[in-house]
Amino acid sequence: VLRLPPDPNMRTRDALRREARLQRQVSHPNLVGISSIVEDATLFALVSDFVDGTALRDVLADSDGMDPDEALPLVIQILDAVDRAHTLGLVHEALTPGEILLSEATDGIVARVTGFGLWRAAGGSVLSEQNARYMAPELFEPAPRIDARTDVFSLGCVIYEILAGRSAFDARPALGDDGGPAYEPLAALVPRCPLVIAAVVERALELDPA
Repeated sequence: VLRLPPDPNMRTRDALRREARLQRQVSHPNLVGISSIVEDATLFALVSDFVDGTALRDVLADSDGMDPDEALPLVIQILDAVDRAHTLGLVHEALTPGEILLSEATDGIVARVTGFGLWRAAGGSVLSEQNARYMAPELFEPAPRIDARTDVFSLGCVIYEILAGRSAFDARPALGDDGGPAYEPLAALVPRCPLVIAAVVERALELDPA
């Protein structure tokens, strides 16, 4: 539920409606679906699927990292969900372990991603002390250019934490003394991590991929 400030031009409300309608078009088993929109003069709410589960953030808080064999199916589910949203033009912008819900099913653990694109549509900032370490560098610019690549960096951070049990960055992503990203390589922290996965994460976490 978002509590809206006075907006005489209705731009914020119109932006929220557009984002919410886009979300309602997305159907994917690993995305939290939106069933309806409820609003009045000061409130805007989305009625979403009920997920009986736990945030990935809470699971990782009591973990030293998942075994790669256990983590890979979850990573694939998360990537599939985000890719599906991107095909409809939705960008999350604030993808963190807190925006991924895990629930048990008969065939194993199911990951579901929630929270696409609404904070910026509401005129707020996706940046906070808690989630800055997951945010792509361009989000810290005065007028950021945002597209699907913005989520790729956040996905790299999330996958790193799933496997390593700790964040790649302690705060805002930054360069190290050697000009490279200031984080410990995943392959060094998790020797059992397949090299191809470590390479994909390293590519996603490049601060200047160009």
